[in-house]
Amino acid sequence: MTSRRLMCRVVALLGIGVGVLAAPVGAEDCLETVGTLTLPVFARRVAVSGGYAYLAEWDRGLRAIDVSTPSAPVEVGWLDVSAPWDIAVSGDYAYVASGNRDFPLDEPGLIVIDVSTPSAPVGVGFVSPQGHYSFSAVAVSGSYAYVGKEQGLLMIDVSTPSAPVVVGEGGLPYEGLYVRNIAVSGDYAYCSWVAFPGATGFTVFDVSTPSTYLPERAELDDGGGGVAVSGGYVYLGYLENKSVGLGIYTECPVFSDGFESGDTSAWSATVP
Repeated sequence: MTSRRLMCRVVALLGIGVGVLAAPVGAEDCLETVGTLTLPVFARRVAVSGGYAYLAEWDRGLRAIDVSTPSAPVEVGWLDVSAPWDIAVSGDYAYVASGNRDFPLDEPGLIVIDVSTPSAPVGVGFVSPQGHYSFSAVAVSGSYAYVGKEQGLLMIDVSTPSAPVVVGEGGLPYEGLYVRNIAVSGDYAYCSWVAFPGATGFTVFDVSTPSTYLPERAELDDGGGGVAVSGGYVYLGYLENKSVGLGIYTECPVFSDGFESGDTSAWSATVP
């Protein structure tokens, strides 16, 4: 029993319904509620940095929650943000993908928020390319933010937070889809997407060089769920189509032909 408790020291934060659940993880049988905080509406996405959880909260905005004491999370800051879909935090800044097809009067885009003082978050930068997109996902790596939108991906230079600039774009040839999740590792952005009326997929873009045309390096007609990269492997959640579960793949650099041949034999088997 003692060893199991030691395994439960790591704290994870999950957006659950109308609140935040802080729960220890690390062993199969030790998941237990540590603290909760009731909020007006559900948290669409959550990012954690430096003892704070930042919530992209449905149509209400960004909330900063002090979670330094997991058993007693406390809201310390709020900023009105229109239709936030996703959030990423890097250093003193939070990056919010805002605007979607459900809010046609909103101006979609990437909002850069200074959270160096979590009790007083301040919007400092905004970029909204021409055309009305659904901005649905965001990931940050180095001085770039990668934003999922309708039919593709935007690469945005955020080295000057007050003046973000679109420097690259990767397009997808299907109407009615939006990028749902993004993970970035090295020179590649891994994008899981969903299309209406229910198709799902997964596309990898080469982001080694900013370009108006970011080349594709791989594509699957399955995916749609979460995506993460760790230790040379890509972990992809399947929502429908061929399977429901988890796929584990090797990272793109091992494929020298860029998938022009369509040969995916080196990809690992699906984990149900």
